[in-house]
Amino acid sequence: QTGDYDTAKKLLDETLAQDADNTLVLYNLGLTEYKLGNPGKALGYWRKAINLSPGFSAVEDAIDYAQSQMRLITQEDSAL
Repeated sequence: QTGDYDTAKKLLDETLAQDADNTLVLYNLGLTEYKLGNPGKALGYWRKAINLSPGFSAVEDAIDYAQSQMRLITQEDSAL
């Protein structure tokens, strides 16, 4: 299954190389990185997208979700 995300990442990276300020590509790269287990990279792409396009609600939602999941993991680790 990760092969699909790896392929998507490759295609999105190629597109981003041609249009570095494409907020839809940045958003989708963030989703792809998140699915590949790289929430830090995902947040980086989403933050760039939100800086370029303030009010992009899908990006805001993705950032909120990822941050909440990261907080849960941190809290679970602290409880151990």
